[in-house]
Amino acid sequence: MTVKTFLEIEQMEGHHYDKENADFSSLTAWYDRAREKQFSEFSVEDWCKCVRQELYLKYLIEWPIAELRKDPLAGEMYDGELANAFTSVSHEFWMCREQAKEEVKAIFRSAYDQYPDNVQRNIDDVLRRWNGNP
Repeated sequence: MTVKTFLEIEQMEGHHYDKENADFSSLTAWYDRAREKQFSEFSVEDWCKCVRQELYLKYLIEWPIAELRKDPLAGEMYDGELANAFTSVSHEFWMCREQAKEEVKAIFRSAYDQYPDNVQRNIDDVLRRWNGNP
């Protein structure tokens, strides 16, 4: 089954999101707006937040990868923001997703020279970790 919204994932996992008792933050305000939004309607900003927070990535990793493939420099605040978000995803997540990891690596390499210095440094760090070097 391919999920299309956070709400579908919540229902599938048996989560009950209690908006009234959630701690207010800009992130929870965003989630309130995004939970019923179709993934096909997500903006780059939505994907950046989702990836940085590792929000349900096991169900939807193909969506932000497709966005990155379409535009390796995608970002709302700066060029390469989405690529940079991918560098913060935990090593444990990627351990059982070799195909997705290889696709992200290929995208990183294809646009590497176009990324800002800070994004290049983060890509260098994550590629070292993915290749088994500290």
